[in-house]
Amino acid sequence: MQIIDLTRPFINCVIRDDNQLDYESLFPALFEHYYRFWAIRRPSFKFGEDEVIRRTKLIKERLPIIEQRFADNGLPVDTITIALFVGQAASNGHAFEHEARFVVWIPVETYSSIRAVDVFVAHEIAHALHYQGEPAFYFTNNFEKGQMFRQLATEGVATLVSKAVMGIDEVEALWADYLPQ
Repeated sequence: MQIIDLTRPFINCVIRDDNQLDYESLFPALFEHYYRFWAIRRPSFKFGEDEVIRRTKLIKERLPIIEQRFADNGLPVDTITIALFVGQAASNGHAFEHEARFVVWIPVETYSSIRAVDVFVAHEIAHALHYQGEPAFYFTNNFEKGQMFRQLATEGVATLVSKAVMGIDEVEALWADYLPQ
């Protein structure tokens, strides 16, 4: 699994220099996909440096564990790229095709706990593996993205895969630690 970490450039470009465009120029395909399908472009999302560092560290510490869980279940993720970035707090991630690989994009601002990382990063990796294995489920426009059957199938597959890979129940696979015990 390859990791692209855009969080330090976020700190330098956006927090320190207030230059969102320089930041987005580091991975234009990611930001084109993100703003086309998931987020509304608005003035720079304000997210503190300490929180960016804390959440990035949390995710990076869990990635080898998640990767091993996939491998233990016969699902190697060596063809997957993970992109860590700071977005607009609009989504907790997904996957898109870029240069013949699937990139799982993880906006660090949406991950505040170990449980959320384990459940939802696994879920987003499952999307990439699903699209890689069944390209017909991948979407390239808003009409395709919005098709109810495609959404039910892809979200269902990702939820079931994360449930199996992470060894969790249905409620946790859907909600991680967002619901009270």
